Amino acid sequence: MAALAGVVFGLALLASAPLGCSLRATHGDYDAYRSYRLADDQSARALAGATYLERYPEGVYAEEVRAALGAEEERFYAVRASSAAGLRDYLRVYPTGRHAAAAHAELQALSRRDAEDAAAVTRAREASEAAAAAALRAHRGFTRERLDLFLGVLLRVDTWGQPMEQVVQAHPELDRAFAADPRPVCDATRCTKTLRVSFALPTDEGGVVERVSQVVVVLTLDDERLLGAEVWLPGFGFSRWYELETRTAVDDEDPEARRAATSWALAEIAPMLQAALGESFTAGARPPLTSTRSHVPLLVLDAGGLSVDVVVAADGAAGGVDGFVIGPRASAP
Repeated sequence: MAALAGVVFGLALLASAPLGCSLRATHGDYDAYRSYRLADDQSARALAGATYLERYPEGVYAEEVRAALGAEEERFYAVRASSAAGLRDYLRVYPTGRHAAAAHAELQALSRRDAEDAAAVTRAREASEAAAAAALRAHRGFTRERLDLFLGVLLRVDTWGQPMEQVVQAHPELDRAFAADPRPVCDATRCTKTLRVSFALPTDEGGVVERVSQVVVVLTLDDERLLGAEVWLPGFGFSRWYELETRTAVDDEDPEARRAATSWALAEIAPMLQAALGESFTAGARPPLTSTRSHVPLLVLDAGGLSVDVVVAADGAAGGVDGFVIGPRASAP
């Protein structure tokens, strides 16, 4: 009803306009003035009046429009001063008005605040993205970091056959690694620590396939003496490690795919073995090291007082387990 009343009022005003003005006005002048008089409300009328004066500053109705706008300035500013859009409307209608300087200053302040807010949002987004990227890197690096930690510690052990109390005194880093969560499960013959991470891989069909990469660390004991250590990656673990870091699925029943994943994993581990064994290691034939799992080594490595079996699950082996068996240097047959 209010809009209709405004139109009716505008029509009445239009009808009351002097006939002489109508006759003297050009078609464009009159149409612009008509838009001003028929505006739905006072704010819209002020904006239409500004448009009229921009187009026809010396128009037939310019003096009337200018006077009407002048009478409305205070009300218009009071209504519009609370927002940037309103201030811009005010400056369009009253570019040299009584509040023009204040409107310009407030717009500049609002612009600065908007820029500061936008910068804060950008910083927050960048921080969130950086945190997410770091979390993703940590997630993808889970298996590598655990292998680096436990192989790095175990390959430095030189106290095989000694009581665990003496072992951890000589190698406190081993004690710290095993004491960290998740806690190991121990009995008289072994201590086992299982670490795992779940992840999902995209499929060609647009879905996802769930995977788990596990690292199982075993210390074998006899009368509380350290006999050896094992680092196992169950479920064709070299393939799962490859998948976790490369985001590429491996079909373990495909010999070529499995071989590629295994080669990648061994290449990643090689520098660590090289650092521990040095240049003088030998790779030959000897019986497998004693372990909690029956295994056939792919490689047997010996150097100084240390022996390492590198184990790769056979193609098609049920629940194939990859990994490493570490212990005091084995005697040649």
